[in-house]
Amino acid sequence: MASIPDSIVMNMSHIKTLCIEGFPKLKALPDELSRLSSLKELQLYKCNELESFSENLMQGLCFLRGLRISSCKKLKSLSEGVGNLTCLESLYILDCPNLVCLPSSMNQLVSLRHIYIKSCGTLPEGLQHVPYLQSLAVYYLRSIPEWLGNLTSLQTLELSCEGLRSLPSSFRNLTNLRELSIIDCHKELEKRCKRGTGEDWQTIAHIPQFKLFPMDQQTLSDKIRPKWRSWQLTRDRRRHHFAKIDTFDGLAEGLFGWHKMMIET
Repeated sequence: MASIPDSIVMNMSHIKTLCIEGFPKLKALPDELSRLSSLKELQLYKCNELESFSENLMQGLCFLRGLRISSCKKLKSLSEGVGNLTCLESLYILDCPNLVCLPSSMNQLVSLRHIYIKSCGTLPEGLQHVPYLQSLAVYYLRSIPEWLGNLTSLQTLELSCEGLRSLPSSFRNLTNLRELSIIDCHKELEKRCKRGTGEDWQTIAHIPQFKLFPMDQQTLSDKIRPKWRSWQLTRDRRRHHFAKIDTFDGLAEGLFGWHKMMIET
């Protein structure tokens, strides 16, 4: 894989946000990016051959606060090095169907408060080890695992799972949960969650705000989706967009040119 010359990396050291989009042959991010010590947000889009993150890369991004990964179809692992991201506050994962397991070092992410997952098929195993997660939004899942109830620090939870017909009994353990929203709710689940009489009511009776939006209420469901959604990802891409190129040498050259432009203006 092409590397980024030291002189260019040094001139990129001030960068706060880096967006990498449309690298169809990229299988791994180069370790040179670990020297971007000021990086606060890393965004990856449409890197369809990207399979994993190296531990060395993660070790150098210890001040990263936001990680956004979208449409990386072959991504299978974030590596155990993710445990070094102790300042990470938000994690977005969209359309990464092969990312079915997160590293055990997720339990070291003590600053991680918000996670958004969409179109990944299942909740990645290992998510339950995030120690202080407060907000979780998950869309277009095939099923909800029983271990979701282990996220006892959760305060808001939003789910979209058309096949969900009953709630995991472990939801009783979500004693800090203040708001639960279920979108595209199946009629059977709606019946089971009926206040006072539904079979699942006692599982969620302790939650102050509980909202169900049946499948025929798409417009309503859209209105209550969190602010940190796909539109935000699109906005950020436009704000921090770099031209699509096919090599990391080209990426480095483009970033260096951008750096010079910022200094000159």
